[in-house]
Amino acid sequence: MKTIYWIIAVFLAAAGILLLMAFGRPPSVSEATADFCSDVSDYAQALLDLRTIDEASTVEELQAAGQAVSDSLAAMQASAEELTDARIAALEASQQELQDTIASIPSDASLAEARAELRLATLNALADTVEVMTTTCEVSINNGATTRPQR
Repeated sequence: MKTIYWIIAVFLAAAGILLLMAFGRPPSVSEATADFCSDVSDYAQALLDLRTIDEASTVEELQAAGQAVSDSLAAMQASAEELTDARIAALEASQQELQDTIASIPSDASLAEARAELRLATLNALADTVEVMTTTCEVSINNGATTRPQR
């Protein structure tokens, strides 16, 4: 009986560790960007699908297409929040690395001696900032899908 308890305890601990690994850490900027871009693409597709509703469609098809647009917008908003959180976390980590570099310079060192370290830390912080400032998503939309009909 004692062995069964140990097996169950080990199984539960392993499951807990796996859950923490899967859900316990925030996504990286690149993971969050990929999720956001995927959700933007899904939203665009839902809008395109809604455009296919015509007089031959049923009310149920219209409602389903409208719900798909709403659901994909909600998913895009959630992934945008995760992307923002990931970017802020990356900037905070970059800022901390810069501050650690500044603090690691001995007080008797000249700025000329510390210049290389400061330059690298500053360039890393700037690179992280530029990454935060830009998001590029490749979304494939059929030609003519976004044009407005002539009236």
